[in-house]
Amino acid sequence: MKYLRFQTMPFLTLFIALLVILQLPALEAFAGTKKTKLTFIMEDGQKLRGHLERPVGAGAFPAVIFLHGSGGMGLYYKDMIQYLARNGFVGLAYARRSFPYGGGRPDRKIRYRDYIFKDVRDLDSVINRLRELPHIGNSPICVMGRSEGGQIAYLAASQIRGLKAVIGLNGVTDYLDWYDWAVTEYPKFPISKFKYAAKNVVKIFGCSPKECIDRYKALSPIHQVDEINCTIMIVHGEKDPQVPVRQAYRFAEALKERDKPYELHVYPNEGHFQSFFSNPDFGTGEGSSWLNSQVWTRKSSQDLLGKVMVFLNEYLK
Repeated sequence: MKYLRFQTMPFLTLFIALLVILQLPALEAFAGTKKTKLTFIMEDGQKLRGHLERPVGAGAFPAVIFLHGSGGMGLYYKDMIQYLARNGFVGLAYARRSFPYGGGRPDRKIRYRDYIFKDVRDLDSVINRLRELPHIGNSPICVMGRSEGGQIAYLAASQIRGLKAVIGLNGVTDYLDWYDWAVTEYPKFPISKFKYAAKNVVKIFGCSPKECIDRYKALSPIHQVDEINCTIMIVHGEKDPQVPVRQAYRFAEALKERDKPYELHVYPNEGHFQSFFSNPDFGTGEGSSWLNSQVWTRKSSQDLLGKVMVFLNEYLK
């Protein structure tokens, strides 16, 4: 028996070592997460569907809400919130007004009905609902948004009390500046629908900047800096053709002038789309190669993911 035990224990130790080295993702999965589909009902009766994933255990856990951009949820949100759950956070992603759950393009006719003005209020309602869940309760919450979702996340930092931190990825910070830039730059893009981006913004706002400058300022985080009450992480690709990097620099300068806590991470030669776990699929249609050229390298995306996790662990745990 002594001889048998002597041979078995080293084998078991070797097996575990190999599992650690070769199958780390399997160990992460073994740690366990729980998935839940949620429906949030807004004050006006609008229903927003979401996907929540959390660590196994009683909690309570800090939470991160991921906001998609104007292209829709896609599928990458599943990898992101699962990664968050495996690292000790509740992860939530939901489809904003007029966007299909788990899908892509929104109903533009609906989207133009002032819906963008309701996104922050919707987010506030979602947060209040999350607070009712026993595995979140009064735990710290961070909002992380990409592109249009990044702009909403920045606005949330000034309009929603109780947030611990906000992360914005390539988000608009000043609609007045962006509109003036888009009038000349978007018509140059190789996708027909992008050529009319400035006109579509006028439809959403219901007026041009000259006609209602206050409405444009109301949706511009740079004009709400005085009200910001949490730490901001600003992320931008230096070569982003859809939201110029000057939006990030000017927002950071405004935060600095008012002594607001922030981090700024600008990645040289990167475009508009991070690829944390997999590259977005733009198909083979009009402008697909142009869109693909805006996808961040995996090296930059993984570096950013590391910075995001350091940020979350510092401010939420």
